[in-house]
Amino acid sequence: MTITIDKNDPLTKKWIAHIFQTIETSKMPSPTFHDFILFQQSGDRQQFEKKYFARRKRLAAYGLLHALYPKEGYYLQQLEEEIWQILQEFTWCLPAHIDESREYKTDNSAERKYTIDLFAAETAFTLAEMIALFDDLNPFLIDQMKHEINKRVIRNFIENGPYHWETANHNWASVCAGSIGSAALYIMEDSKERDQLFKRIFAAMDSYLSGIGEDGACTEGYNYWKYGFGYFVYFLELYERVLGTKTSYWSKDKVKMLASFQQKIFLAENNTVNFSDAQAKAYPLLGFTHFLSTKIPNIHVPSRRLAEEEIIDHCGRWAPAFRELLWYESDKKGSVWSGRSWLLQDSQLFISRHKTDGNTFAFAAKGGHNDEPHNHLDIGHFVLFANGETYCKDLGAGVYSKDYFNEHRYSFLSNAARGHSIPQINGVEQGVGQAYKAEIVKHELTNSVDKWKLDMTSVYPSSGLKRMNRTFRWEKYKFPSLLVEDDFYFQQSSNRLTERFVLADLPYERTENGLKMDGLEIRFLPMAGEMKVNREVYSNHFGENQSVLILEIEMKEVPKQFLFQAQFQLGETITHDIYDE
Repeated sequence: MTITIDKNDPLTKKWIAHIFQTIETSKMPSPTFHDFILFQQSGDRQQFEKKYFARRKRLAAYGLLHALYPKEGYYLQQLEEEIWQILQEFTWCLPAHIDESREYKTDNSAERKYTIDLFAAETAFTLAEMIALFDDLNPFLIDQMKHEINKRVIRNFIENGPYHWETANHNWASVCAGSIGSAALYIMEDSKERDQLFKRIFAAMDSYLSGIGEDGACTEGYNYWKYGFGYFVYFLELYERVLGTKTSYWSKDKVKMLASFQQKIFLAENNTVNFSDAQAKAYPLLGFTHFLSTKIPNIHVPSRRLAEEEIIDHCGRWAPAFRELLWYESDKKGSVWSGRSWLLQDSQLFISRHKTDGNTFAFAAKGGHNDEPHNHLDIGHFVLFANGETYCKDLGAGVYSKDYFNEHRYSFLSNAARGHSIPQINGVEQGVGQAYKAEIVKHELTNSVDKWKLDMTSVYPSSGLKRMNRTFRWEKYKFPSLLVEDDFYFQQSSNRLTERFVLADLPYERTENGLKMDGLEIRFLPMAGEMKVNREVYSNHFGENQSVLILEIEMKEVPKQFLFQAQFQLGETITHDIYDE
């Protein structure tokens, strides 16, 4: 197959350059046995995964280059070599996801059962699609590809299920099921057995959608929206195209709302509302958005300069990279994100972009509960953006490890209550579990002022609270301001309270009742305690050290009824948006 694209298009040129760059940057040794068992020994995921993903990156890169330049025999040869190495892997699953009862058989008479995780399923989808696309692959290699896809994934799925992710209400259900369903569309020949498989696939897709509220929000964060919803769409499009049939999913209100999540979750430019395990910077898949806009009305197509230029992602995923080239329409115009406010009531996300004099200011806050997918202890937390800077920050995802997903999860600053702009009450932090949740008391959205009030009483177990409300007042003037009010009503007359705010690590000066940064002044009323500002270093998702300021006001002898106010006044150091296509 040849991909027909305009190779002179500026964005396409960047994509192709990235493909070549990926080949150079992904050259590294194969994973060793000791890399493989490191997760079991120490909980480290990075050493094995960087080598595993490097191979997937090379696979995707050579596959794309063969599609772009089919007469260049070198790319086909290198593609076949990468496929051959993948066929030899002990497992296509990551060590962190392995079901040891399946993978590690000590009884030689028992047939080994492979784990199907996200990456095993994606690998099967990738190889099956390459079989369908590239009829010049070596016939022997194709036979081996089909054999391994069936053994490790398709037959394994049919004969050894059900799998835990089939009833998951998050990205695992759509990615695993969508990948298996797509692989089956390409290589399964028994139509009756395939139809039985699709019943389970669509049941898993419905489970994925069950985790999405009617507001269409993905509480896992924007990149998980791209991931989970992406594979949902990839399978749906392929199913309808290969079988020549239509499904009802495109007409479902929830799917329409889910498709529009992208246009709500950006603060400005490439800066996102990065609650949960999300990234502060993100880049839309433009080809994917172009395709969505043909299926669902009122999908905002972002400007090309905001688009993802690194077409092969950090995990080397073939499906989104190939579809970017396939679905991208170089003549389709886009624009910057519009100014508007949204309250997504099911997920309890509040987002506002305010545009004035060519500048963008943004504010977002969250309620919800403390048992969300990729949960952080962050009910009542907020972010504030202006001047190209996120002044009040969310730390997003930390480094994934064994401890990151077990009982030690909230020892990491990015996940812990102390890493969020929320109070500590009588020494008590927010509780872990679905019972600890906020309730929306009221909301009001107008052109000039947005108000949102949350009852957070049940969020703090055994804290001595009778009632606690947090109210946000977002005043959208030329230089907007945010007022955060915490209204406490305690059971006893003497209480300890720490108000905490997570700020960008920028130069600041203390003032009589707060502090001041370039472009932001924070004022507290009352200033009833000691203000401390500490710089803390944490590791982001990619293992890079970053720093943040954590401002705390420690108050003792807080009375039975107490109102605390924090005002964030945005100033005049303005970076203008660039209004181009």
